[in-house]
Amino acid sequence: LHSFPLLDYYPHGVASMAFHHGLNILIVGSCPADGDSLAGVSGWRLLDEAPYWAPLPGQRLEKKPKTLFGSLKTLKRSTAYPNKELVLAMSISPGGSLLA
Repeated sequence: LHSFPLLDYYPHGVASMAFHHGLNILIVGSCPADGDSLAGVSGWRLLDEAPYWAPLPGQRLEKKPKTLFGSLKTLKRSTAYPNKELVLAMSISPGGSLLA
């Protein structure tokens, strides 16, 4: 058992997730950042050793500095994203080839 701090990479929060059991990939739908109208979708590969998760190749995810004030601000904004596009739910098809 382990934990992985997604807030370090998604300071504005995570709106949805889906896990592909066959490929051991976690797909994350993030909340939009200030000034962005679109949220992002990224993938993480499960590893056998710490840190246990790694971004899929070709993605540029970086740890973001976090502060207590920033976390409180995120909690305040997490309930409403007017005029923003956001992935609220994801699922993987039974065959594992489609993401909906």
